[in-house]
Amino acid sequence: MGLKSDCGVVVDSVTPNLPAAKAGLHESDVITEIDGVKITSQAVLLDAIASAPVGSTVRIKVLRDGKEMTIPVTIADRSEVLQANNATGNGDAPDRNDQGETTPARLGIRIQDITPDMVRQLRLPSQEGVFIASVEPDSVADDAGLTRGTIVTRIIAGNQRMDIKNVEDFTRAERNLKSGQAVAFMVLQAQRGGQYRSAFVPLTIP
Repeated sequence: MGLKSDCGVVVDSVTPNLPAAKAGLHESDVITEIDGVKITSQAVLLDAIASAPVGSTVRIKVLRDGKEMTIPVTIADRSEVLQANNATGNGDAPDRNDQGETTPARLGIRIQDITPDMVRQLRLPSQEGVFIASVEPDSVADDAGLTRGTIVTRIIAGNQRMDIKNVEDFTRAERNLKSGQAVAFMVLQAQRGGQYRSAFVPLTIP
């Protein structure tokens, strides 16, 4: 991700209308420091936030697209934040009938564009991204934890951020990736209640 060291924690999602979103933190930001404390793990980050009084402001240093910046964030009550984060409804994520053609990728997956029908059925925010229609057993994608139904929205390789809006974008990005290169996929994965949660999936190009 273009970091000078292995210090940092990646923001894989930002909940709207909560402190991080209001302060301007973005998905894929890398938090490297909070009020002068180096963030070497999630545990260190949680300790730094937990020790800050509710209503106080902490200065969070992040790396975004290769650029370092400092963002002030106001600490809110933890119980209120958790309640808002966990409000996802009941039931399992909806399934989908196969539609449209799929395209093979060298990682051991077949992908397809997201149709308007899929957006409605899966309650997706938009048509942007590619839908993983299948994953070959024991492939690089399978080993990394990618599954059928996952939606790839971005590929990160060092300082490169390649937004994936359709199969053409994915294929173009894949051509630029070199064997042995370590990358991260930003994905949307189905959760209970029909919600999708963003996550990062690291893998090495075969």
